[in-house]
Amino acid sequence: MTRNNQKWYDKPFTKLILVAIALTWIFPIFGFLLSSFRPPEAIKRTSWWESIYTGKYWTELTLQNYSEVFFAENLDRSFYNSFAITIPSTIIPITIAAFAAYAFAFMEFKGKNFLFMMVVASMIIPLQMSLIPLVQLFKSGIEFGGIPIIPALDINGTFVATWFAHTGFGLPLATFLLRDFMMGLPKSVIESAKIDGASNMTTFFKLVLPLSVSGIAAFATFQFLWVYNDFLGCKCFPWSL
Repeated sequence: MTRNNQKWYDKPFTKLILVAIALTWIFPIFGFLLSSFRPPEAIKRTSWWESIYTGKYWTELTLQNYSEVFFAENLDRSFYNSFAITIPSTIIPITIAAFAAYAFAFMEFKGKNFLFMMVVASMIIPLQMSLIPLVQLFKSGIEFGGIPIIPALDINGTFVATWFAHTGFGLPLATFLLRDFMMGLPKSVIESAKIDGASNMTTFFKLVLPLSVSGIAAFATFQFLWVYNDFLGCKCFPWSL
């Protein structure tokens, strides 16, 4: 590549600017990391770069800060609660959505388009609007004319309530995205499997699921981060944990 045809991001000056920006972002994080291994008194007394320059940093190393955070502040229980909520709330909707997406993409049944429209329409319902009804549903169930339609589960204050809630919140989007992803798979492969007599379950597990790993992984990352960072939903349901 000649100098005239060189892309702007390949020029030395551009690379120098990008490196400077990266170092500007990394420098404070690096300082926080190094300071976390120093006792509070030393942090107040001198800066971390000064302690490294004078050689005192290596004599001040301690795990006191981490010990206080994880044990004195009960952070270990907080981490346990976070992952106990996040992991099932990610796996359950993706598992259900994968089967639903396959049905919408490759199976023919009555009312398929209408059901898919309902799935897409449910995506516009704000999460905040459904919290109070869900709390009441999980506690008292649903009755119609005195006849129980959904029994009283009484699961508020448990992880299960949050799993169910986040499954309901994430399932429509997961179904929509995975259905579109699966429809982009080679049709000839699916048709060849059906011609050879493969059942829907065989086609799903042997062909569609392995080919959809990247799409599933992408949504799993999104769902995991969304659930992990969710405060309102977790505050509403497992308040006794």
